[in-house]
Amino acid sequence: MSLLLLVSVAYGRLFVDGPESFNSVFSDQDGEIPVQYANFGHVPYGQTLIAKIVYDESDPTGCHKMKHSMDKEDDEKERVIYLLEHSRSNCSFVQQTRNVEKHGGSMALIIDAYEKEDIMKVTLSDDGTGAGIRIPAMLISKSDG
Repeated sequence: MSLLLLVSVAYGRLFVDGPESFNSVFSDQDGEIPVQYANFGHVPYGQTLIAKIVYDESDPTGCHKMKHSMDKEDDEKERVIYLLEHSRSNCSFVQQTRNVEKHGGSMALIIDAYEKEDIMKVTLSDDGTGAGIRIPAMLISKSDG
């Protein structure tokens, strides 16, 4: 029984809650998108984060200076999840997440680069520079992204 509990606690889940037109894209999954949590930063087990999603087409990886930046006053009013792409050649998961945190983001939601890869077998590992990151990072599949 304890092994079953551990597995269910460790299983990452992300639900799409709106807008309604967007929900239909994930209707066959009941709005749930499988995710893999990073092994650095904050892991939000049992927590809920409702936020605006930002995707910067000019820098989809988030490896450079992000255009959509928030100051402290904005951060109190609106939470932002940065949607990023990862190709494993631009920069590390840690660098992407740190850039999101520097720009006031509440979470880094990273799209896997490989279409047929099972994200549950991918580890968002710390490259040795992940200490001190206070926001979560999650990986979703390319098809869900």
